[in-house]
Amino acid sequence: MPRSLSKKALAVTAASLMGVGLLAGCSTTDNGSGGGSSEKVPGVTEKTIELGTLQALTGSFAPGAKAQLAGAKLYWEKANAEGGVCDGRLVQLQARDHAYDPQKAVTQYSAIRNDILAIQLLTGTAMTEAVASQMKSDNVVSIPMSWSPDLLGKPSILIPGTTYDVDMINAVDYLLKEGKIKQGDNISYLYFQGDFGGPGFQGAKYAAEKNGLTINEFQVNPNSDLTSEINQIKAKGSTAIFMSTNPPLLQKAANLSADAGLNVPIVVPTPTFGPELLGGAGAANLIDRVLVVSPYNAWTGDSKGLTALRDEYKKSGDTETPQQFYIAGYAAASLMHSALEATCKNGDLTRANLAKEFENIKSFQMDGLSVDLSYSDRSVPPALGDYVMKVDKEAVGGLTPVTPKPFKGDDAKPLLKGK
Repeated sequence: MPRSLSKKALAVTAASLMGVGLLAGCSTTDNGSGGGSSEKVPGVTEKTIELGTLQALTGSFAPGAKAQLAGAKLYWEKANAEGGVCDGRLVQLQARDHAYDPQKAVTQYSAIRNDILAIQLLTGTAMTEAVASQMKSDNVVSIPMSWSPDLLGKPSILIPGTTYDVDMINAVDYLLKEGKIKQGDNISYLYFQGDFGGPGFQGAKYAAEKNGLTINEFQVNPNSDLTSEINQIKAKGSTAIFMSTNPPLLQKAANLSADAGLNVPIVVPTPTFGPELLGGAGAANLIDRVLVVSPYNAWTGDSKGLTALRDEYKKSGDTETPQQFYIAGYAAASLMHSALEATCKNGDLTRANLAKEFENIKSFQMDGLSVDLSYSDRSVPPALGDYVMKVDKEAVGGLTPVTPKPFKGDDAKPLLKGK
């Protein structure tokens, strides 16, 4: 499973990004192929740049998607107020809801494909893959709000963090390091089959086998009752539960396991926890039991980037609940900003030139908003560390950092060669 990463010198920093002056001479040509007027580039005028978002703005993943969108909006409002992008153009977002349905993603992309330069946010691997062929034909780049290894190796797609398998390798190693599980134990994994849950389970299985653990596999769906699964997990004597599901199922599992007296750690990736859970009657069953392993820091984390983001959020008057996905949307916008500015610095603002700049990005420093990213080898995850956080009802965003810096487990280290 492990593959090595090579390191290149080129780096683009979020800090320097906001300090870049307006770049004169940034023109546009038709559809990224050259030889036309500014009006012929989809999503670009002399005054504006239109970026699309395709997200699950309804359904069980909606709170996180809405937070991503709010974070991206905050970033671009700040950038626009500071002079815009590419010779003063203002960036605008066209948001569309695909309701976590691949066919709806195709429909919504078709509706905006002639009106946008690129896709700023794209929720879900299945949805990304559903539109990937048409996006490639259109020369449209994107930053998916998905961390599936299935998306690796695509130069026009920048995965903005660790992949789900790496998250769970680190999660197993963290519990071992902290003595919460030990060699010879058995652990259990509840997950949605497919590109989200499957890689997470495979990562945990890989780490379990490396460390003499037995792993019990439970495939579930959004309508699963979980009573049978929790009873089986208790009967097997599992010392930890891992989950790659939606937030409602996390709450259900926490309630049922607490009722059964199964007070073991529950470990999840970013999409499985949402602060909205802490407003319900079962919040007490999440506190101090649930650990979130994520490429994104907690809102309350201590870093330069988070301090600046919290200040900007406070000044904005935004009412969207700040959380990890808010950070993710903001960070994704900074990555797109960097690519846009590089495109205008090096030539015309076209789809083809923007795609070329996506390919040229080798690394990106996030100032502690998330783990730093390496794109020197697109076939491997862009990051191999994760923040570990515990659920905390008193914390804004519902999480408190347990590890002040990203944790890199021993079993991920073979992936670190050359970094």
